[in-house]
Amino acid sequence: RVDLNHNAVSGNSAALYYRHPRLGDSRHALAANIRAAEEGHDLALSVSHPFYALLVPWSYGVSMTSSEHIARLYSRQDLVAKYEDRREAVSAWVTRSYGSQRKFRAGVRLSMSDHRFTSKANFAYVPEDRRRVLPSIGLTVWKPRYEKTRFLFTLGRVEDVQLGNWLDMRLGASAKHLGSDRNFGFVQV
Repeated sequence: RVDLNHNAVSGNSAALYYRHPRLGDSRHALAANIRAAEEGHDLALSVSHPFYALLVPWSYGVSMTSSEHIARLYSRQDLVAKYEDRREAVSAWVTRSYGSQRKFRAGVRLSMSDHRFTSKANFAYVPEDRRRVLPSIGLTVWKPRYEKTRFLFTLGRVEDVQLGNWLDMRLGASAKHLGSDRNFGFVQV
């Protein structure tokens, strides 16, 4: 898929999205996104082995992103800050699935990111740079129940819509001794 856009503030951009669900007749999937703009870019690449069926025991993958754009902050319609926002990130994960009537999927993830900011023109404000190394564990518990339908999330294609109960949890921490710029924990439910 190709997208061409024009924005009155940031200018023109072009994007290319590519998905390949079965690389080389395997169950590995490839996803790539490339966007080029007058004020930056976005690049994303992911290679994974997804849960393509309920009985598949393992899912794993790696993803990489790079982005750069100009951020603007306004106060009462006046431009008060303008800075370059650059971010590089990589993430790897492994998830194991158990059960049939009720599914339990436990997994580990390691995410690393480097977020840099540079002031533009005559503006003084710029956020602090950030470096994150985030190991985390997650658990998803759900009851598989699907309905085949059309025109719910996409136009025309048959969709399997999940109707069963679902709970997703993730627990992780950022630590200076792992390379992060600060210590903190996080919980997602």
